[in-house]
Amino acid sequence: MNLDRVALIVDEPIPGHYYWILQREDGVQCRAVAAAEGPLPSHGLALMAGTTAMQHRMQAQVLDRRALPPVQDYEQPHIDFAPTTLQ
Repeated sequence: MNLDRVALIVDEPIPGHYYWILQREDGVQCRAVAAAEGPLPSHGLALMAGTTAMQHRMQAQVLDRRALPPVQDYEQPHIDFAPTTLQ
């Protein structure tokens, strides 16, 4: 069971002004986790922006949980620029 259930909601409080909101369920109540800073001109754009915010949130959680592997070797590329001749 996922304890961090987040829902994406698109709201239109004023006609033509769309806002995305990420809400998390805390027991019976829901609270906003993140929201649009300003209005978007269409429902589709608000939905895409909210989806992007949710994906960034999920990626951040995965990176926080994953242990990064230690660096075993340092690879430095060697570029050999041979002498050139102009004719």
